[in-house]
Amino acid sequence: TGASTPKPGTSTIPREKCMETLESNSLLQATLYVKGLNLGVDRVSDVLGVAPTSIYRKGEPKIRGRDRPVYATNTWKLSLKKQSPDVSGILLELLAMLKPKVHPVEIEGADDVFVDIFMASTVEAGDLGASIEWQLTTDALHALSRFGLPVRFSVCNVEP
Repeated sequence: TGASTPKPGTSTIPREKCMETLESNSLLQATLYVKGLNLGVDRVSDVLGVAPTSIYRKGEPKIRGRDRPVYATNTWKLSLKKQSPDVSGILLELLAMLKPKVHPVEIEGADDVFVDIFMASTVEAGDLGASIEWQLTTDALHALSRFGLPVRFSVCNVEP
């Protein structure tokens, strides 16, 4: 019997190797965003009980330089980064930083409030089709629900 040819877009990497690669080469970032045209970014820290990782004010330049695009809205950001595939763990750690029983979506002036989960995994050259698997535990789902937060996911493979 000969080896079968995989379908386009599928990986030939064994599941165990994918998980091993994820464990050692993953970048995981969880960020709480609170955005709004009339958001008082200084007030957000008082309401949530934690200082932001960064604040961007409407009209401030995004980068220095000649063309200098500017931020379109006020943004309060709280981020955690890890080299780990534990999405639930980082999410629970981020939400544990907030005051209990607070609902960020109800902050005055907030137009867009969400948690962003970003995961990038380095894979061997030619293996960009390898799967990235993760899960949200019931604890993480309950925590998101308690705070009334939607979550957005961005997941990608990158070659070294």
